[in-house]
Formats: sequence, C-alpha cells, structure tokens
Amino acid sequence: MTIILLIMIVMIIIMSFCRRVGKQGEVRRKHSSVTDCTYFLSAITSNHIVDFLYIDNASSPEFFRIFFMISISTAGRTAPHPMAGRRRHTLRRRRDAPRHIQTAFESCQDRKNDRFSCQKGPLYYIIRKIQSWLISFHIMSLHDFCEKTEQYVVDIINGRQTNTIDMMFRHFLFVLSRLYRNITQLRLTLYDNSLIKQHELGCTVISVGNLTTGGTGKTPVVELLAKTLAAKGRHVAILSRGYRSKPLPFFKRLKAKWSRNLDEFPPKVVSNGREVLLDSQNAGDEPFMLASNLLETPNRPGVAVVVDKDRVKGGNYAITRLQADTLILDDGFQYLRLRPLHNILLVDSTNPFNNHEMLPAGLLREPIKNLRRANVIFITKSDGHPRLRHLHAFLHRHNPSAAIIECNHEPKNLQHLDTREVLPLEALKGKKVAALSAIAVPESFLNYIRRFGGDIVYNKHFVDHHRFKEEELEAFYKNAFEKGAEYLVTTEKDAVRIPKLKDESLPFYFLRIEIKILKGQEDFNKCITQICLE
Repeated sequence: MTIILLIMIVMIIIMSFCRRVGKQGEVRRKHSSVTDCTYFLSAITSNHIVDFLYIDNASSPEFFRIFFMISISTAGRTAPHPMAGRRRHTLRRRRDAPRHIQTAFESCQDRKNDRFSCQKGPLYYIIRKIQSWLISFHIMSLHDFCEKTEQYVVDIINGRQTNTIDMMFRHFLFVLSRLYRNITQLRLTLYDNSLIKQHELGCTVISVGNLTTGGTGKTPVVELLAKTLAAKGRHVAILSRGYRSKPLPFFKRLKAKWSRNLDEFPPKVVSNGREVLLDSQNAGDEPFMLASNLLETPNRPGVAVVVDKDRVKGGNYAITRLQADTLILDDGFQYLRLRPLHNILLVDSTNPFNNHEMLPAGLLREPIKNLRRANVIFITKSDGHPRLRHLHAFLHRHNPSAAIIECNHEPKNLQHLDTREVLPLEALKGKKVAALSAIAVPESFLNYIRRFGGDIVYNKHFVDHHRFKEEELEAFYKNAFEKGAEYLVTTEKDAVRIPKLKDESLPFYFLRIEIKILKGQEDFNKCITQICLE
C-alpha cells in the first residue's frame, strides 16, 4: 500500500512539471506547478490520510476530489487550474462521499464545459488509468483493491495487457526490477560473506522453494517429502510463514518480534501431528492443507506444522516442544537466516522462468544463476516429453552437481467439500463442470478436468490465495446453474478457503492431487537415505 501511495505522489509531481504550453497567444495557467503539488500534498497529509490508508466502507471525499481535479488539469494542455477562483467545498457527511467523487470525475470528463475541458495531453491516459484505480479503491476494501492491482500487474507481466499505457507501465516495472535485482544480490552477498548471521539449529534442515512466485507446486512436493521421511522414522516438522493468514494485532506482533520467550509469544502450531489445532484463516491455506493431510496413520507418525514468519523461532519451538529432529522449510529457498543442509528447488516445466525478468517486471524472486545453491532440482508438471532435454541442459549448465528429478502432479480422486465423499476421476466423463480456482497457474487445473472428460461450461478465477466471500460464491453458483453445470469443482488448496454454501443442490468437489516421480527415482531415494543417516 505504501508503494502505491508513493507512486501516486511521484506521478503527480512529474505531471505537474510536465505541463505544456498551448498555441501561440494562449496564456499560461495562473497557478504554478508548485501550487498544484501544494494542493495535493496538503490533501494527503491532512487527517483524511487515515481514511485513505485504512479505507473500507469509509472514504475521504476531499482527497479524491482534489486528486481528480489536479490530475486531470495537469494532464490537459491548456485547461485552467480547477481550483482557481473556486471556493473549496466543505466536507459533507461520509455517506455522501461517492457522489462527491463521481461528480468531480464527471465534471473533469465533460469536454463541453470550458472550465474543466481537457485536451488529451501526453499523460492524459495515464491519469485516466490512475483515476479508474482510485474509483475502484473507493468502492472496495483495501484488500480487494490490492488484489485487483496484483492481478493487473500479473496480466502485464504475462502479456495480457498490451495497450500503450500498459506498455509504458511495463517499462516502469522493468526499471524497478533492476533495482530489486541489485538489492537481492547485495543481500545474498552479505549472507555469503557472513556479514549477516545465518542460524543453525543443530538438526537436519531441508529447504523447499522456487525461483519464481508461486505456481510450481511446492505443497504436494513438501507433503511427499514429509510423508517419506516420517515413514522412515524421522520426527518431522514443517515450518511455514503462513502467507495471508490472519495476523496478530500490530502491537502484539511488534512485541513478539523482539521477544525470545517461547512461552509468552509461541508460534502458531497448526498441527502437532495428531490433530489440527487451527482453521485455515488463522493458519493459512497451505499450512492447513498440509496439517490435514499429514496427520498420523497406523503406517507412519504424524507431521507437525508450525507457522511463524521467524522460522528460527518456529524451528526452536518445534525442536524443544514438539521433539522434531527434521525441519522442512516450506517456500524457504529465499529464507537465508536459517542455514539448510539440503536445498531443494522446484522448476515448472510448462513455464520455467516466465520472461526471465525479476519482480515486478517478471515473476523471478532472484536471478536464475542462483539456482546453483540447490542440491536437488525437481522439474514439476512434467509429461516426460523429450523436449525437456533443453531444460535439463540449461539447469545442468548452471548447476552441474545438482540431481535433477522429473515429477508430475497427478489427480488422485474427487472429494466432496463437506461430506468428504470420494468419487473416482472417471465420474467427470461427460459431465458439465463449473470450475473455481484462486491459484497462480489455473491452466493445469483446468487441463486435469478436460483430461478426464469434463466439459467446462463456466470458469471463474481469482488471484492466488484469494479468500472467497459468500456473495462471490453465490454469484459463482448462480452462473454455474444458468450454464447447466452438474458438478462444481475447485482445487484442494482453494477448498480450505470456501465457506459452507446455503444452497447445496449442486455437488461441490475438490481435486485431490499427489506427486508422481517420472524420472530420477534413484536420486530421490538417495536423497532420502542421506537425510535419514544425518
């Protein structure tokens, strides 16, 4: 949110100094660019900034009105300053705020009005894009606005937004990505040269992660690794940061960050291996799913799941209180504070490194050359095709010593969301299916349904880790019913974030996924044996 605010301020300052002079004989506007910036900055530094940062159903009409007026005036070439000779309106009640915003926006768009007429200047369309974002921000919660912005950036990265403004924004993201690349490399250098301390906990630590942001299938690989090690007699605990789980109150979180007292501020224990102790909202969807699938069975002991952003603290708790002797860092390739004995890297065979650019211009978290830190590389979503030899050669060139294992995410069955009734995958054949997903790469999920004969008549996708609302599910159910769907199907990871539906006339199932190793089984067994001997 802070980044979005800073970008808005920079854009306004740039636009204020980029105004153009009209045709010969026309007079410059009376107010200087400094005055424009003064209006804007005075608006955002007033007490209404509280509404702006914590906006939900509340609003800040004066901020939005001043922003619309100044920005659209600055984008035009010869339009007079919107605040010149105009007495500032007094703030009305908050429930009238949407009318304030819409009136200001419409008055700026009215080309027939001489006072606010706007010729299309070089930055006109940029302003229109920002205005549409702000209107969306006003009518939705902060969380929803951030999700919409995230989806917009992902669409730009994947080439789904191709107009002029989007391409200009993409160049801006490219500049930021170069800055982020340098910061990432500096951080890694500091750790490599022991200028920043790496912690060791005196037990086996295994890191499982990837170079890109999501979509490689980490969770099933972590589950396979944990099950295999537990079956070999290891006491395994999974450490997760609990992405998008419900956080503690701010001051309690701040106090816990600096406290070393595990009794006063313990990490979240999602599962002790025998029972699940937290729901998906407090644990996070992936830790909750792992905890549910890794409870003890007659054939193997259970696997504990601990959530804390400080994995060192979480690891100490797992060792001292849960008697763990093997720790698995879920999504831990970039977590350098805790030194792993084994680094397992996942690479998606269908889209290995996206466009090879760093965040935010691409999906890379760090440069490709850093895959040299990995001991084992899993090529996920593999179909065993010979064309993957090029990917093998690329990975081997950057890391000659790493074992390379090919695996695939294989659907196992369909399970009902509420009753846990199990159906074979053949039940999809010839059925009309409505698909719901909120994962990074939904294409593989949709391909699974099609592979087993399902006819997808309606598909709804949200951003990764989206927490579904009741009205969104009602809209999905209504559209699926109108399209004639016979089954509603979602992913296993999304199933833990779906609240119970009131109308259950259409059966709702999730697709259970497991990992199947296609090539490199010997390397996997060797890795497991080496871990068990430590």
